[in-house]
Amino acid sequence: MRKHGLIYILAVIVGLSSSVWAERSVQGLVGATKIDEDEIVFNDIPGLDEAVAEGADLPTLFTAGASVMEYLWGSEDTIRSGIEYGVLVSFGSDDRDVAGSSGSGVIVVNVDSSLWLTDVFAGLFIQKQFDGGPSLYVGGGPLLMIGGISGDFVERDVEDRSGLDLDESDTAFGAGGYVRAGIEFPWKTGGTFGLGVRAFTSTIDFEDTLGEVDLQGLQGFVGYSQNF
Repeated sequence: MRKHGLIYILAVIVGLSSSVWAERSVQGLVGATKIDEDEIVFNDIPGLDEAVAEGADLPTLFTAGASVMEYLWGSEDTIRSGIEYGVLVSFGSDDRDVAGSSGSGVIVVNVDSSLWLTDVFAGLFIQKQFDGGPSLYVGGGPLLMIGGISGDFVERDVEDRSGLDLDESDTAFGAGGYVRAGIEFPWKTGGTFGLGVRAFTSTIDFEDTLGEVDLQGLQGFVGYSQNF
């Protein structure tokens, strides 16, 4: 899945970014990412996902990035569509105790950590421009994610049973998908000012620390776009 996703995304970025005939919109984005604690699954450490769901309050991650929309079909008078691609970087930190129960007893984890996520995405979008007013768009597709954790995950029983070292930093790759939607308003500079939301899911394998982790998140953005 990761290999096929990488090939797809590289093909989109390399192929379409060289299409000089295509009109494109470049968006700068700033916002926040919230990971859904209830949907986190630690596949390699039984019980830890229940512990997170019951006791964790993961930090809201600061997020920034850019996306490019390549207009390939349609016109401004009707509906336009094409292919989009971009990159987003998110970062946050937290310090707390996480407690829960597993089949072998109570799990208590002290977490003093930072988390960062970088994803490269590419997909299809469709956009509707209203006469002299705002435009609406929706898009979606696959993504590749790089995740990093750094901190102290103190729980000796989990570490002994899983064979994982929870007291170090780790970086890993994963794959997933996203959907997003937004609205953009004409701006006096000739560009557009917009608001957007994005939902994503990804599986990242922190094989040296937390193991394979399933993540779901929701992101909100403000942005500025300029057509070229």
